[in-house]
Formats: sequence, C-alpha cells, structure tokens
Amino acid sequence: TEQVPEKLGPTIEPIKSLIPNIKPIHKSSFSCASNPEFISSVNNIENIDCAVVAGIETHVCVYQTVKDLQKLGQKVEVVADAVTCRKLYVHDVGLDRFSQEGSFLTTVEMLLFGMQKNGIKHLKFYKLYLNLPKLSNDPKDPNAMFMFAFNQSHPDCCPSTFSTSTGCVCTTK
Repeated sequence: TEQVPEKLGPTIEPIKSLIPNIKPIHKSSFSCASNPEFISSVNNIENIDCAVVAGIETHVCVYQTVKDLQKLGQKVEVVADAVTCRKLYVHDVGLDRFSQEGSFLTTVEMLLFGMQKNGIKHLKFYKLYLNLPKLSNDPKDPNAMFMFAFNQSHPDCCPSTFSTSTGCVCTTK
C-alpha cells in the first residue's frame, strides 16, 4: 500500500522495480486492513495461512494493520528486519507489543528459507541465498536495504519483556 502518495510521495523506484506487476493500493488510514480494496485483495489469495507484514512506521501503520488483521482472525508474522521507525525506542516498543499481543516476529532470511523448505540439494536455494540483499554501511550502495541496512540482532536491543538467544532486531544507527 501507499500512504497518501499524493502528499507523502509514491513507493521509491528500487522497491517498485522488485514488484513491477503490483499496483499499490492507496490509503489514507494508518491500517491497511481498514481499506476495503486491501481486504478484498487479501480475501482473493488462496491457501493463505498467515499474513506477513513489513513496512514503515513500526508503531503506526504496521502496528494498526497487524491489530486489525488479528481482529479479522489472521495469524500475523511481522518481519522484524523489514519494519522501521524514525526513533529506535519507539521501534523497539512496537516489536515488543507485536510479541506480547499474539503476533510472531520473523526475519527476511527466516521467512524466505522457511518457504524454501529444503536447501542444499536445490538450485533455488543457491539462487535465493545469492540474491539476498548484502548489508552495507554505505546508503548509496545499491545492495544496501535502504533504511534497514543498520538493523542488528543483539541483547542490548531488547526491552526487558522478551529476548532470543541472539537478542532482538533493532536499528542501531
């Protein structure tokens, strides 16, 4: 979706080029799930067992979309390294709320490799692995994941209410 693109601007070209056959749904509400066109699109997807959510403003659009999808009975996975916020603390609190309120946190790699099921013996695995974005400290590097380039996972990122063996995903710079 695009949040009031006539005021905030459209999806940037590097992202648009990854999904050339997808026409963004314009919205003015924070939650995608309050948009009838979005809900219609979701309802037209066959064999869906959960909604995977990524986007900008962890604590606003992403949070409200997740809550509304849950109210509609959807299992929701939030891609922790594909959501962001302007303020680190607000982002971390948003991730914490997702976990506390019944959503599952995942990562880009976890999601992609989970869909792949079997790795080493399949060419698809290698293609997938080779095409994962390479993280870079240079925001001009075309291989950087834009605003996600500095996300890291470590215990210092975690609010005291949840943690994993490597910590939580947070934007550190």
